[in-house]
Amino acid sequence: MLQSFGQLENVDLSYNELIELNSAAFWGSTRLTKILLGNNNLRKIWKNTFKDQKQIQFLDLSGNMLNNLEEGIFGKNNLISLDLSKNNFSVFPTKGLISVRKSLKSLNLANNALKIIEKNNFEEINNLNYLCLSENKIEILDEEVFSLLPKLKHLDLSGNPVNSWSPHTFLGLSQIITKIDLSNVGLFSLPRLRSSSLEYLNLSNNFIYEIDHKEIEIFPSLISLDLSGNRIVELNAQIFEKMPELKVLNISDNGNNSILIFKFLTLIFLIRIYFEYSDFNNSDYLKILFFSDLQSLDDNHFRALTQLESLKIARLPQLVSLPSPNSWANLKRLKELELHSLPPNISPQISKILQFLPPLHSLHFESREAEFTGSELELLDLRLLRKLTITGRSIRRISPNAFNNLRGFRLELTIEGTQLREFPIQSLQNIKGITFLRLNLLNNKQLNFFNPFGNFNKWSPPFLNGYGTILEKLEIKQNSLFCDCKMAEWLFNWLEVRISSNEILNDKSVIDSLLMQSDCLIGDSSVLNKKLDKSISNNHIGFKTISITNWINELRELAKASDFENFYEFCNNLNEKENSGTSNLINFKIIYFTILFISILRVINL
Repeated sequence: MLQSFGQLENVDLSYNELIELNSAAFWGSTRLTKILLGNNNLRKIWKNTFKDQKQIQFLDLSGNMLNNLEEGIFGKNNLISLDLSKNNFSVFPTKGLISVRKSLKSLNLANNALKIIEKNNFEEINNLNYLCLSENKIEILDEEVFSLLPKLKHLDLSGNPVNSWSPHTFLGLSQIITKIDLSNVGLFSLPRLRSSSLEYLNLSNNFIYEIDHKEIEIFPSLISLDLSGNRIVELNAQIFEKMPELKVLNISDNGNNSILIFKFLTLIFLIRIYFEYSDFNNSDYLKILFFSDLQSLDDNHFRALTQLESLKIARLPQLVSLPSPNSWANLKRLKELELHSLPPNISPQISKILQFLPPLHSLHFESREAEFTGSELELLDLRLLRKLTITGRSIRRISPNAFNNLRGFRLELTIEGTQLREFPIQSLQNIKGITFLRLNLLNNKQLNFFNPFGNFNKWSPPFLNGYGTILEKLEIKQNSLFCDCKMAEWLFNWLEVRISSNEILNDKSVIDSLLMQSDCLIGDSSVLNKKLDKSISNNHIGFKTISITNWINELRELAKASDFENFYEFCNNLNEKENSGTSNLINFKIIYFTILFISILRVINL
């Protein structure tokens, strides 16, 4: 197939529904280093298929229907990285890897049907540094099963129903291993892992109920520890004295309705700490500490956290106390703070707390006043603030001067979960120190009117005020805003300025990137309702929630107009017709029921 392409280095044949691959398909293409055959329907790879390549850096066979690899498929140690995930392997493909045992460095067998992993599966695979066996059906692991992999750095066994764990399963494990994922593997206790190099350990979603601090002595390099989703009721603070490099700790969703008891002593290197009752999302480098069912926080909790950069205290229904405002002065390097969604009996004293903190980069807090005045921000140094989120179910109004003190070249402002009915344009007009504003109005169920530009009398989009503040991006979602011509007017005007040409303006993805998946309400009787197939029903009787991007584009298509004047005129005419039709229907119903009522009276009189 590719015999005449001797200089070819990369080939991508993924997502082509290939059923079979000719054994000579790549003969002659000796310089191929990257071969992508993922997400096809391949059931078999013939012998010698990849024998001609000098060195294949990456071979992707994921998402096929393979259940075996024959010996002789590859050349002599000519493969570095192999992805066999999402196939049908029930047995480790030992024979198929014989010819590349010395060269193979990365092997992915995730999402197969492997049941047993034996020590001899890895004989002579001395250079393997990445092994992923996640989401299989592994029930049995040999003792010292990974002892023949001296260069292993990353091991993933997550999502396997292991029946029993031998104390010697990890005996002889690589001394340079840095990352191990043992989440959701049926562990009842901390496995015996002896590695001074381990940096990332995921033990989430198991049945661990206790951790002995003596077992942590062997983790002097540990940076990230995930213990979420277990049954831990109590953690001894001595555990963390043995982890001098710890920056990430996740203890969410533990205790089974009991209180998780925890005290900080020497977490001087902890970078980010989240106290939250929530789910946890993994990433390559995490800096998060969660707490589940936490009952109280006192001044001692912050005493040693002088290096802390990010703190989140939210959604803790059991919480009865917070540290006093002056104790927050220990957080000398704090950059991000979230303090919201706490029980009614907790009064955070946010104004006083913020006065003890250094200049923040990101701030999310809850206001419990009916009118948000911005008094919490008055005495703060806001020069470094790049993200501000205000929440509060009690908020019904926003003061015109609420955001006067905001400063910076670019700021993302979010108003979420309030009782606002109308967003005050004056609060945007009075912003003096922001050049680019990203505005998010989310889940304000009473909000039914919003126009950030007013009547365009003094300035026009994208400028929000006379101080040069530009509306850079906008997200309005899960509110009660109606898709009407008033919204269409300022939206289209803003989009025309933000997007330089009509050619790009016709690109739906570009518009959506500016509107950030915003939505609004449209009536069931609307002419557009039948055309907008992406509408989704919601709690508003007689209305549907639709994407504003879809609404704008559908209106423009119906109007056959790209310029604003024709577009706005069409929108008004369309509304008049719909209103006229609705009015005629109402008049007809009134006349009909009046005649019916008179007829009934006559019958009664007779």
